[in-house]
Amino acid sequence: MTSPEERSLLGDRGGGQHITTKQQSNQQSFAYLTFTKLLAVVCLVGTLYLSYSMIRKSTAERSGTMEDLSAGTVFSIMKQSEREGQTGAMADTDINRVSDEIFTLLRRGVFLVTDDKEEEFIRHNYGYLKPIPNFTPYNREQMRQLHRNVKDLVDDPLKVCLHRLSKIPRTVNTTSYSFFLERGVLKLRNDTSHITLPPVHQVYPRFFFPKNALHHNNSNLDEMGERNSSKLNLDMQWFREAIGVSEHHSQWHLTFAYTETIRSLRQGEKFVYMHEQLLARYDAELLALGYDRVKEWGPGAGLRDELVDQYNPRLEGFSARPANTILQDANTIRLIRIADVEVASARLYESTRDFKVYLSNGDKIPLDSNLIGLMVEAHDHGPNVEYYGNIHNDGHYLVASVNDPSGEMGLPLGPMAIPSTAAKDPIFYKWHKFIDNIFERFRRKLAPLRREELMIPGIVVEDINTYITDKRGIETSDTVNQMYTFFERKLYVTFYDPDDDSPDESQYHYTYKGIPHNIKPIHLYTSEINHTPFIYNVTITNNNAEESLLVLRVFLAPKRENLEESRKLMIQMDKFVARVPPGVSHVTRHSYDSSIVEHRDLYIDDLNKGYSCRNGNCTCGWPLNMLLPRGQEENMEFNLFILATDWEKDRIRPILDTQSSYCGSTVVEDPDSKRFGFPFNKRMEFKTMSELINSIGNSFVRTVRIKYLPDHRPDSLLLQELHRRHGKLF
Repeated sequence: MTSPEERSLLGDRGGGQHITTKQQSNQQSFAYLTFTKLLAVVCLVGTLYLSYSMIRKSTAERSGTMEDLSAGTVFSIMKQSEREGQTGAMADTDINRVSDEIFTLLRRGVFLVTDDKEEEFIRHNYGYLKPIPNFTPYNREQMRQLHRNVKDLVDDPLKVCLHRLSKIPRTVNTTSYSFFLERGVLKLRNDTSHITLPPVHQVYPRFFFPKNALHHNNSNLDEMGERNSSKLNLDMQWFREAIGVSEHHSQWHLTFAYTETIRSLRQGEKFVYMHEQLLARYDAELLALGYDRVKEWGPGAGLRDELVDQYNPRLEGFSARPANTILQDANTIRLIRIADVEVASARLYESTRDFKVYLSNGDKIPLDSNLIGLMVEAHDHGPNVEYYGNIHNDGHYLVASVNDPSGEMGLPLGPMAIPSTAAKDPIFYKWHKFIDNIFERFRRKLAPLRREELMIPGIVVEDINTYITDKRGIETSDTVNQMYTFFERKLYVTFYDPDDDSPDESQYHYTYKGIPHNIKPIHLYTSEINHTPFIYNVTITNNNAEESLLVLRVFLAPKRENLEESRKLMIQMDKFVARVPPGVSHVTRHSYDSSIVEHRDLYIDDLNKGYSCRNGNCTCGWPLNMLLPRGQEENMEFNLFILATDWEKDRIRPILDTQSSYCGSTVVEDPDSKRFGFPFNKRMEFKTMSELINSIGNSFVRTVRIKYLPDHRPDSLLLQELHRRHGKLF
């Protein structure tokens, strides 16, 4: 595998420019340091084991049984031995590094628990968790059990936690459970939360790649797509099947799991915004191909009619849905009735109509943008969950179980069952259009944004333009406001063991920083959309006497003059803070610095070589290669909109962190007090885009063009010209 620096500038999610190296020395120095680290850890492990064996022997002589030694005593003694064995180079401040090394050893299949009596002690005092077969995070009871197991493992000593994790098989029926359990535990533990994890697709390939591809190295995924769907679904297959889209949706739901202790003060609002943006991007691609925007499907909108869209995910462990199926009540793990979904829809409509939330004690509270999100997602921290139901998750589950609603035939669920695969299914977008319309009914009840809520005295945005840049980041004036998209060849390397269906075999030993020698990498090829890198050049006049601290909010939408129609199509492209001195200033920003994208291109080999994540923005965000909509062959016009607001007034915390646009903070309050998607989070008092720009001096709109290049071969004349002008960009 090539290093990230050797990958194309236009490579997946940021390429080499978005990572740094921890090791800058030559290969001999790196090998020597690695060997030294491993030798130190092995010596430490030996010391721990000898100390532990001596204490166990002494204790056994006193009590005659291992069970008399409490877990706390065992691991306090282990920590004491660890401290006694440390030298000056192994101070207490290096405990996290030691944990990382132990974690690495475990991931290589070298388990520290090798003594039979120690194994029995952990089994007796901690036990091994039973996996939940056919797990789906859209099932409330299963999620509650998962979070109990996560808490159990988080509270364990590290050694016990990892050993118990290693005992959970990853079979076809338990892959989803093991994924959510493993990632939840490692992100919540203080001693493992700092570890950079590789992309989900590399270690959980069943969620992303067709079964046939995983059994044949060097497969071309383009030849394994669905062939029997409608023309619209086939035309949009490139978007739905994109690895980055599935990973984005999966990572968001993993970060903000809906039955977990709430991790954000605005979690419901984030749920609304993330799916709203996903729909806006889907709509932009539909419009580019000449189709109408996605139509809703749900209660009152075809829920009980035939489900026309067929879909075969071709994934191991997921069933295909034939055309013209009809939903039925599902009773596999718990009873989910279609009528319950319809009742929940009516009650949510009642709340959006009355602008009230009806509590279980009979009281009423005002409805807001966060509460409506929690109510629809059915978060345990939402109000009156029993009354408002579980509409979002039940809709997913009803579709997923349509082939075998009673579970009598033992068929697997469909791809709508888990976030990692749901966005591949065409019905996902129709269902979420229905969900978004619930939020839209709420938005229409909000007072429109007024001029004074948008203005900043003394600040005028004079202009915004885009320029294609070459590999050195130098702008080229002959491509002003003209951008290009194209498909390029992409290689995915994943690890898959075809013999991993044994319920007694652990598959965790190859997930992270190493793999056993008997498991070979699988190379898979596909075509993925990408674009020429570009920069924004924003001209701002500050008529104030002092420097202004501004947050610049950048959006893109298919060109429309009607402001309300544009509002529903707006895609957030970036949000960043700029210091603007008095006078005229030019603020530039590169596309790869966008706060909405995920900057990860780190694989197992990269982690082994010491590469690290840039700015920590490697777990949540939109794929960089899909930052721009595809556009059209004859050019497609878009409105590029920018609004400057006062960061001194907007901010809750001083720093606008890089993940705030899509995911926000999971630890403290979100830094931006404005609603997600502001100012397009609700209606404005203006009717047209021109009226908005003419009334708000600190805003601007520029028409930009996106041209799709259907011929991405090296002999393309246009691509040759772009190569000649801009230094062989791609």
